[in-house]
Amino acid sequence: MGTKLTNYLLETAKAENAAYCTLQASPEAENIYRKLGFETIGTLKVFVNFC
Repeated sequence: MGTKLTNYLLETAKAENAAYCTLQASPEAENIYRKLGFETIGTLKVFVNFC
């Protein structure tokens, strides 16, 4: 279901002449998105202050 939804969104973006698409994926999902043509270009680091 997730792959179908992502493909739909990518096709919609192409139809709208989007220059690029970005996403934030968990390490477990990286292979799924790589198969759809996404490439890793960086790592997001988040700081959470629980004080």
